[in-house]
Amino acid sequence: MRRATRPTAGPLAVLAALVLGLGAASCTGLPESRSPGQDLDWVRDDTNPTALGVRMSEFANRYASRIARTADRIATEAESADVRRAALTWKADAVSLGNTTTLRTDALAALIDTWALLAQMRQYLESGPGAGLFGDAQPLAVEAVAALEEEIRAIALTAVEAEKLDDAEGLVRDAVERYPVEGPLYTRVSPIFDHADLAYSPRKIGDVATNLNDRVSSFSRQVTLYAADLPRQARWQAELLVEEPLRVLAEALEQLVPVIVGLPDVLHEQRELIVAALTTLVQEQQDSVLQSIDEQRQDTIEVLRAERVALTSFIEHERELLLAEVERQRLETLEFARAEREIVLAAVSDERDDTVTDVRGLLAELVPEARDLVDHAFLRLAQGLVALALLGLLALAFLRARRRAPSG
Repeated sequence: MRRATRPTAGPLAVLAALVLGLGAASCTGLPESRSPGQDLDWVRDDTNPTALGVRMSEFANRYASRIARTADRIATEAESADVRRAALTWKADAVSLGNTTTLRTDALAALIDTWALLAQMRQYLESGPGAGLFGDAQPLAVEAVAALEEEIRAIALTAVEAEKLDDAEGLVRDAVERYPVEGPLYTRVSPIFDHADLAYSPRKIGDVATNLNDRVSSFSRQVTLYAADLPRQARWQAELLVEEPLRVLAEALEQLVPVIVGLPDVLHEQRELIVAALTTLVQEQQDSVLQSIDEQRQDTIEVLRAERVALTSFIEHERELLLAEVERQRLETLEFARAEREIVLAAVSDERDDTVTDVRGLLAELVPEARDLVDHAFLRLAQGLVALALLGLLALAFLRARRRAPSG
């Protein structure tokens, strides 16, 4: 019985979906504000949103690499075309979903959504529709997803209190219970709609400036990752497009071989011509698809470049407005300080004039009294000097009288 296959879109539709995903990631604007009263007490107070965003961006590369290596190993070791196609489909869907979750604007929401994605994917591979997808190689896929879950849990410990990690895991378990993957993997439902209060909302001007810088850095990481991932996604989608007709062609050839072998030798040359024509047709179709993909990739890069230039211009304009406002407030502050200084100086000058006037009045009152006091002092001094002179003369006369007395 043939396994139902996932419908594949054309290369233009695939690239358009990737470009729209880029636009949605870069145009989400400010994150949803945290609802009043929603206290996520399991989130660490010292959580750095920028550092968490960098960790999630790096995890996106490790996630895509692990999924791609595992899917390639399954496809290489598979003996069934259905398993090879399932591995290729799982790789394309899982990496695309991982880019969507890990590169969310809000780092905490990206962490929880990616964690929930891995838990849903493990449920999908262990007990969901993908339980027997890869046959004997099924444990390889389950093991890869479990390893990625351990890595995301380690990242969670940088943003969640260790003793409250179970509270965060509760969101993940709830997502698996409420939104199990019941169809193809790409039908997975994100739990973020139910937990919009995970978003971080800045309250201060400094936080807004930091948040704007974080968003520019996040957009740069998104562009870098998508630029690296776009050729891979385009190649995988091209392989999916080519895989189906090749599989049908292989089955048709397998059914045609017994008939051709039983034909006379006259038909041998015709069989070779038919095979060559079919091979040439497939090769031409493949070249056409790859050329179209390359053209679309160039167009996508140009669109991304234009978006980057527009964003840079907007940021520069906002910066100029902010600097102009700061300059205006600085001038107003200087003018106010100058006016206050003049008022203070005028008050000090008035106080100085009043003090000088008071001192002069006091001196005017003290000068006459001081003059009389000085005159009295000089008079007493003169009298003292006269008295000392008289005493000196008397002493001199007394000494002379004593000297003359013995000789007489």
